[in-house]
Amino acid sequence: MKARLEVASDLLSNDGIIFISIDDNMHSYLKIICDEVFGKKQFVGNIIWDKMNFQQGAHNIQKNHEYVLVYSKNDLSNKKVLFNVDSQNLKFYTDDFGTYYREYPFDTSFGNDKLVDRPSMGYIFYYNPKTNEKILSNNYVKDKDIIKENNIDKVYSFDKALISKGFVPIYPPLRKGNVLGRWSRGMVDAKNLLEKNLLDFVKTKSESYKIYPKKYIEDGFSKTNDHPIQSIIKYSSSDGTKVLGEILNNKKFGNPKNVDMIKFLISSYKAKKDPLILDFFAGSGTTAQSILELNNEDKQKRKIILATKKFDFIPSLNSWENIGENVLIERIFRISYGTNKDGKKLSKKECPWLSHNTPFNIDFDYLETKQYDISLESQLNPYEIIDLSVYGYIDILSLDERKKIINAKFNILLNHLNK
Repeated sequence: MKARLEVASDLLSNDGIIFISIDDNMHSYLKIICDEVFGKKQFVGNIIWDKMNFQQGAHNIQKNHEYVLVYSKNDLSNKKVLFNVDSQNLKFYTDDFGTYYREYPFDTSFGNDKLVDRPSMGYIFYYNPKTNEKILSNNYVKDKDIIKENNIDKVYSFDKALISKGFVPIYPPLRKGNVLGRWSRGMVDAKNLLEKNLLDFVKTKSESYKIYPKKYIEDGFSKTNDHPIQSIIKYSSSDGTKVLGEILNNKKFGNPKNVDMIKFLISSYKAKKDPLILDFFAGSGTTAQSILELNNEDKQKRKIILATKKFDFIPSLNSWENIGENVLIERIFRISYGTNKDGKKLSKKECPWLSHNTPFNIDFDYLETKQYDISLESQLNPYEIIDLSVYGYIDILSLDERKKIINAKFNILLNHLNK
């Protein structure tokens, strides 16, 4: 696995990312390998995939989830490449420093945001609407036993001198059941934003104030409301089996991925239009179908390279299967042309998927690779092994001619051969 990831790291573009699906058994080991190969700073995040399945016969804990590790080629801590786009346009505002939009307000409720859980996040803003002055105060009671009483007067004692000068005290709003709430950001973050004049104080209909962080826009900024993708996603694992069954007419394959989940992950990547995607554990071809569907929906021109073993052992079937030809290639032919891999036109009965879908009619080709011993002890010459006929060259070429072609076209390959 490490060797494959090292090659994948080399092949990633500068703004590229990699999604790696893994279960509980190998997650911790894979994380360590990825930290070594890509670097700890390149760890974008860990997505938990709720498979929405019920495991009969499970002991103690049902394993209803898997993970998707996300790494990048370079450090993306200050860049946004993974996000969902809200169809609602942003509202823009202008001040002396430029044009900006408002992010989530400081009092955004994420559910369990009680002050008793985070006593340090109940600080007070003092705002003067006439002078636009803003002051931050940490002067309130932080004792959990007192906070539990949910008595505003016992926790907050507002500065009368500031109030007499026209300042309005703003503290976290009460939550359901008149429970004392907390802000969604810490004191350090609030102070930093306040010092940089990056907070908007907006009066509401109830005569209170909402506080919004300001985000100034730059040239080329997208005027859509984009949000980072969430760390927990729900996609039924059984849907992957159902979709593949319709395409291959119920030919069995162990645990194919959910098409909609792969579409979600790929479509969330916004750093580059029409990206090239590599799936080097292509399995049943879910990634291929996901990209074909996405291209058809948003009219992008994503390209994909798939790699898989011709034969692989499928634990859920307890047998070796020719997944390369009978599953992966067969699936792509059926959804691309409405034929099997031998070119035979299929009826809707032979391929139920065709009863409610139209083939994508894409350009698709496949090659079968061969493995050779190219170690130092081997007598084989890499320049003599590579089959150039698949690239349109006559295979009867002198060694010097082959070297010129290969050196020009296969620099990445040769770099690995020379390691």
